Amino acid sequence: MNGKRFLNYFVNEVIGRFTGFIIGMWASKLVAIFFEKRGINNLWGLTARRKVLDKDTFEHIEWLVSVIIGFIVYEIISRFIKEKLVPHIKNFAEEHQLEQKAKEYIKEKMAIVMRKKD
Repeated sequence: MNGKRFLNYFVNEVIGRFTGFIIGMWASKLVAIFFEKRGINNLWGLTARRKVLDKDTFEHIEWLVSVIIGFIVYEIISRFIKEKLVPHIKNFAEEHQLEQKAKEYIKEKMAIVMRKKD
């Protein structure tokens, strides 16, 4: 039973964190929609169309927004997976006897490896 728990925990964490990371990266680009950095491309703010910030402030806001949105998405995905997706995966695995097939496959491969050592 511990193996199943670990696998469920691992899948939940990987999917949740990966999705949170991707959304967090997207959220950092969201900041660029509302703000601009001072630089040569906008003549240090003279020709800017959006609110102009210095480089450090822009990066701090970008980091903060990506962390907050990434965390919120991570929590939503983790809860969704636990409540909706995991029961469907368990039913599918039981219907197709995936656990038993995986054990048989591992036994076969271990037997082959043991034969090669001899």
